[in-house]
This record gives sequence, C-alpha cells and structure tokens, in this order.
Amino acid sequence: MKNIILSILSFPFIFFLIYFLSIFFYKKKKIFKLIIITNTFFLIIFSVPIISYILEIPLYPKKNTYEKNLDKKFSLIIVPTAGFKKNENNDYYDYPSKNSIDRLYKAYVFSINKNIPIYISGGKTIKNIDSEAEILSKNFFQKIDKTKIVIENKSINTFETAINLEQYLLNKNLSKNIILFTDLYHHKRMASVLEKKKIKVFFATNSFKKKKIELNDFFPSLKSYEEINKVRYSYLAILKYIITNKVNYSTLIN
Repeated sequence: MKNIILSILSFPFIFFLIYFLSIFFYKKKKIFKLIIITNTFFLIIFSVPIISYILEIPLYPKKNTYEKNLDKKFSLIIVPTAGFKKNENNDYYDYPSKNSIDRLYKAYVFSINKNIPIYISGGKTIKNIDSEAEILSKNFFQKIDKTKIVIENKSINTFETAINLEQYLLNKNLSKNIILFTDLYHHKRMASVLEKKKIKVFFATNSFKKKKIELNDFFPSLKSYEEINKVRYSYLAILKYIITNKVNYSTLIN
C-alpha cells in the first residue's frame, strides 16, 4: 500500500492524474480550467533541473564536520543500508543497491588509517533474501578486516537503526559520538533521529558535494523528475517523523 501511494504521488504521474480528473469535471465547474493551467505551469517548472537543486538546499548539513572536531572521541562510523539492486524484471535480488555501495565505499576510504569500526545497519526487508547489512558486507568488501565491521541486521527503517545503535553503544559502553555516512536525501532524517537519542552525529566534509550549476540545468529535462521525487520522499519521511516526534528539531534546521 505504501509503494502504491508513493507511486501515485510521484512526478510527473501526479500531474497527469490532475489533468485526468480536471478534464472529467471541466464542464461542471470553471475552476477546473484554472487547475489545468496551474497544473501545466508546475509540470513545466518541475521539469527544470535547477528547481530540484533549489529544493535540495535545506537537506545539506551545515555543521558538525569531522575535520573540525578531531578532539572528539568517535566510537563508530555508521553506514545505513539503502536496499537492493533490481534485475531485468524490475524485481529486487540479493545484490546491494548502488546507493548502499556508495555509502560503504566512502566510509571505507575514510576509515583507512583510523581505528574506528564501521557499523553497517540494515535488516531483512525482502523474503528469502538475507539482511541488507549482511548482503552489503558479503558482496562488496571481501578484503576488509572483519574485526573492523559491526553488522546490525535487525533494523528495517531509520528509527529502528537509531534504537538499535543506541542500545549497542550502551551495551558496549561506547562514546555517543559517531560519524555518519549516508546520502544527501537521508542524512537530515537519520541525523535528527540519532540526535533525538542523544547520539552526536558528525560527517566528513567531502560527504556532500553541491552540484555544479550548468546552462542546461535551466532547460526542461525528464531526469529532473527523478531528482524531484527523491527530494519529495525525503521531505515526506521527515514530516512523518516530525508528526510522530522522533526527531531532534534543531538538527533539521542546521
């Protein structure tokens, strides 16, 4: 049901749905003429890449970089997983998504010559497939020292990751200063939920590189909708956690 709702609310599908409904009632009320014009305006505007770049700006973190806090004692490098890769039939199979691999790769490169374990969090989200954390660790980093990897295979969402991490730090009597490696669309949500649990979140300054604006970013492109949908999902997920009081609000605005 969740996936169906998100599909209906995705762009540009939602614009075509509005067109369909407006045309159906067009002759009954004149307001639907205005709705069609407004819908067309946003259909064009959201197809321009620069709009998605602007909407992404609040998702960039503004403080707590690792390099500026070298005096802190860090207990773990956290890598939340991001699902599995799809096959030709558009079904998921037991290979990590590109997003998961990118997160772990950056964490691994960062961890070289640092005595900080990598904590991979991701539970079993698909029947007959191992947990996301186990699949990511097994398929990607055969060469990594297993003593520097902590597998957490129970969490199936951001909030559960925070709960299980909090318990792990408590059980091991570890510092609540961690370094987070995730993507731009997940960072604010993950960081705000962790800091609600009094876990201090830091990140490497090279984790997020703002996109370079080019001339073609001011012209319509279907690819823009893909970025818009990522931003939309991020904001909806944050809103859900705000409503359920699972976030540290100051983290969201910093």
